[in-house]
Amino acid sequence: MKILKVLVPCFILMAALLCWVGLSDVESANLWPNNRGELCWEADSGAILTLAITRTVGQHYLVHGTITNNPGTQEEYIQCVNGNAEIINNQVIMHFSTSGFDVDEVYVSSGRAELELATLNGYAEGIFISRAKTSSGKDEIRVDDPRVFWLISCP
Repeated sequence: MKILKVLVPCFILMAALLCWVGLSDVESANLWPNNRGELCWEADSGAILTLAITRTVGQHYLVHGTITNNPGTQEEYIQCVNGNAEIINNQVIMHFSTSGFDVDEVYVSSGRAELELATLNGYAEGIFISRAKTSSGKDEIRVDDPRVFWLISCP
């Protein structure tokens, strides 16, 4: 019983120390990754990007989430996003893939993004491929113009 009286306070002290070290590490990394769950961006196209970021090891991260295109309109559609990110020379470099569908077509895209680590603002560009669901539909492949993204509070 005496040993428990010593071990329990030591365990609590170690847990508190680990939490404090973990939080100071997040603060020193500024905004990336944050332990609050999601980060959100708005694109110059009006799309909203919402990502959950998971640190795997070192400066390697997994990213998962959604892009909401034309938010708040009848043309709104959501794409699933997944990819990875690396921190290189004070930049966040991301590779991402998206996919989605609506009543007329299915579509996928693949691209990359570069964000400044200090602000998490940056740009993304990629290749978009779509296929109409009807046999009379026309296939489309295009290279998207770079899109500018800036960090926002998640809706």
